[in-house]
Amino acid sequence: TDFADVKTILTERGLATIGFGIGRGDNRIEEAAQTALQNKLIEKPLNEAQGYLFWICVSRNDGIFDIHRLCSIAEKGINGGANIVYSGIIDESLDNDTIALGIVATGFPKEAEDGQTADRALSRRMQIIKLLNGVRNQTGRGNCQCTKYVA
Repeated sequence: TDFADVKTILTERGLATIGFGIGRGDNRIEEAAQTALQNKLIEKPLNEAQGYLFWICVSRNDGIFDIHRLCSIAEKGINGGANIVYSGIIDESLDNDTIALGIVATGFPKEAEDGQTADRALSRRMQIIKLLNGVRNQTGRGNCQCTKYVA
């Protein structure tokens, strides 16, 4: 993931939330998408966000059709008019029947923010950046692939 992508989605967007899904076997694509969309880390309705980062992690056996299908399924659970950044890697350490999807969502409708809410939003964004940085370090062998910007 290019951290300019992360900055594009997170800068000046308020609260952020994140969900991860891993799928295995014949239904891995559907399982990864649904698990990411329904992840317990997601604190707000995903369809209210204005910006998304889809981070896709595939094995060497997955093709562009698999990635496209994963994104298509996940897009049905989000705001269709939002800014979406797609990024991903090929992780050779993944089993051939495994695929993963991370969704960072931000730009939720503003609520009355007090100092504590603003601090929590900043803390959450920092946690997301650290988490993505950790994933990037763990899968540094992969090649960046499937980056697409949609306005």
